[in-house]
Amino acid sequence: MRAVTAQAATIASAGSGIAATAQRVADCLGKPILLDLTRVTCGASIGYAVAPRDGSYLDELMRHADLALYAAKRRSAGSVVGYEAQFSAVYHERMELLADLQVAMEENQFELVYQPIVNPSDGRTVCCEALLRWNHPRRGVIPPSVFIPLAEATGLIVPIGAWVIREACQEATLWRSDINVAVNLSPVQFKDGEALIETVLQCLAATGLAAYRLELEVTESVLIEDAEEALSLISALRRQQIGVALDDFGTGFSSLGYLHEFPFSKLKLDRVFSRNLVGSRRSAAIVRGVVQITRDLRMELVAEGIETAEQLDSASRLGVNAVQGYLFSRPLSAERLRETINAPIQPTSRPPRRSGAVNAHSAA
Repeated sequence: MRAVTAQAATIASAGSGIAATAQRVADCLGKPILLDLTRVTCGASIGYAVAPRDGSYLDELMRHADLALYAAKRRSAGSVVGYEAQFSAVYHERMELLADLQVAMEENQFELVYQPIVNPSDGRTVCCEALLRWNHPRRGVIPPSVFIPLAEATGLIVPIGAWVIREACQEATLWRSDINVAVNLSPVQFKDGEALIETVLQCLAATGLAAYRLELEVTESVLIEDAEEALSLISALRRQQIGVALDDFGTGFSSLGYLHEFPFSKLKLDRVFSRNLVGSRRSAAIVRGVVQITRDLRMELVAEGIETAEQLDSASRLGVNAVQGYLFSRPLSAERLRETINAPIQPTSRPPRRSGAVNAHSAA
């Protein structure tokens, strides 16, 4: 027993020493470097595994150190992380989910639900946002926040996203002609460049949906990665009369600059402003300013996350003329949506209870 205890103490001591050494390396790499009178900074995330605690063979140790490195990268820059047994469990879970994701579309496990965007003055539906759901045969409904990052990391989001666009366009042909359909685009899809435009045009041609009835939603991350390429793609889409909306507006650092550079047709005001509309003069002033800007630029404006009558009243008084949120409707199946959007949608007395699924990216 004493020998086992002594060995454990030795391993713990070695692990502590390795952690301290790794941290010194990370700190050293994080120091600024003077290069041609310019201060340049770089950094490193470090993952490590200790033998024999974390493995007795070289390939096993390397694999576990690699898993620790991935964990370090997910944390803040310059993190140092030692291997933990749970990393392997998470990895195997991820691999199983990836294997299932690869056949999900073939086996018709995906479904689109739709959340109406309404004119608050009369409850008339003006657009519906398509949202992707994965109905796993064994795991049940898997939230987009779980499977979308996996689809993006593996490139599967491209064929899945194409399916979403076509399915949403097909469904929209069954609605009144004055109701548009909105589909979110992943940054990975945007990297496809001209291929993305071709996919969109093929979906429109195959379904017969008028181009002006399709709205593609992008986030600021799309613009940050390659602004020049993003401008070219957005301009090309707008020349085809396809709408392009900037989603989650107000959460980035350069949103006003984007309005100057990019020909967006719509802004979707992030839900953080809706939450703070009641009782926050600062939020109200920002929303009032955005309303005026979008009017001057002849852009549509949607306030997301409207969940209470007080938020709705504040948004309406500030001039917001399109809202989306649980106060009017939760995401609905295609069949239920068709029954709902033909008549004005009235706000409920209390917001419907959220389901476990996250209101997330539709092609993502």
